[in-house]
Amino acid sequence: MRNVGKNWLVAAIVVLLGACASRGSYMQPYHVNQIQPGVTTASQMVARFGEPQERSQDAQGRPVMRWVYESINPFGRLRERQVLEATLNNDQRVASYRMNEGSGRAAAQLP
Repeated sequence: MRNVGKNWLVAAIVVLLGACASRGSYMQPYHVNQIQPGVTTASQMVARFGEPQERSQDAQGRPVMRWVYESINPFGRLRERQVLEATLNNDQRVASYRMNEGSGRAAAQLP
């Protein structure tokens, strides 16, 4: 009887862990650290991180590409969030970028 109880507990834990959800792709710090302003191209960014979730323009009219990764726990709470934003110059190279990361409540406050 004890083994049956343990089996149900293990099964419940597996189901809960499997219920975690994510949006976007996790961005490895190694890949983010390889971004070089003035060198890295928009095409290289897409090849490395996939299509951005958002494309817009900054106040000067320069293209901005934004990637977002979010991980949600089984209870629907934000577990982890990453936001990578790259501003491009006229020749489609990264002019500047910023990476924000957080977990739990801090993640919910990222832009």
